[in-house]
Amino acid sequence: ATSYTYDTKLADLSGEVGNAIGMYLHPDGIQLFVLDGTTDEVYQYTLGTAWDASTATYDTKLKNVSTEEASPQGLSFNPDGTDMYVVGAGDTVFQYTL
Repeated sequence: ATSYTYDTKLADLSGEVGNAIGMYLHPDGIQLFVLDGTTDEVYQYTLGTAWDASTATYDTKLKNVSTEEASPQGLSFNPDGTDMYVVGAGDTVFQYTL
């Protein structure tokens, strides 16, 4: 695309996340996961309306990955959402079953 328009929709995650360095939005547009680079935690959110960031609410669910990776850099999931993958600065990928 040659031009973009801001939709004036945002999710303020500052109540939980202090240093977002990665995110994953499930293909259904409902589940959002955000990786915090300071706390090494992955936070889970639900979007009340698919693909609308302004409807994100924290699910009070998080996973601390610092035991495996002290400097996580990104995350992804398998297509059905049953496995999470976290990559770290040490060029290692860690797999978690949800």
